[in-house]
Amino acid sequence: MVLDGLGSLNQMGSEREVNSAVTREIGMLKAAGVTAIFTALSRDAVLESTTLGISSLTDTWLQLRNVENDGERNRLVFVIKSRGMAHSNQVREFTLSDHGPTLVNVMVGPSGILTGSARNTQLSRAAAAAVRQEIAVDRGRRAFARRAQRVEAQIAELREQLETDREQLESEMDLETELQFTTTATETESGAARTADFPDHEPGL
Repeated sequence: MVLDGLGSLNQMGSEREVNSAVTREIGMLKAAGVTAIFTALSRDAVLESTTLGISSLTDTWLQLRNVENDGERNRLVFVIKSRGMAHSNQVREFTLSDHGPTLVNVMVGPSGILTGSARNTQLSRAAAAAVRQEIAVDRGRRAFARRAQRVEAQIAELREQLETDREQLESEMDLETELQFTTTATETESGAARTADFPDHEPGL
């Protein structure tokens, strides 16, 4: 059940009579298990109170506020209280369209919550900053790839030089081994020849 404009009920009688009638109505609805929505227009947007003083009887109290900023009026909503359940303490902007009311994501700037065109401007700046960051990252990625290619080319060149040095060293070692083998063989042949020139004993002695 929706009861719109509680503040206008003051014109139907004294404040005490209207307060008593509304209190009985709320009690009856609660006893019957009926969910009711009451609206009341507040003359003071800062004052968190109702003209009938029945806020203590409600389970959830929402306040809607129009805020003028940068030449435009934006709609805000926040929860003043919600008995027996967790609720957000943020002030949220909402818009009205053909699809009904829509809560807008919170955008916080240096001076507080941004709404309307200020929020859109901040979103545009954030999007531009994200594009610049993406370009910088892509530039850095390409520079890294070029440097990696140069380093890999240097590594390949060093490996080739190392392989050449290894082959040269192995060749020199093989040559040294062959020379040692040739020298040993020559010395062995020379010793055998000297032994053949001198017999073991002289004949006739």
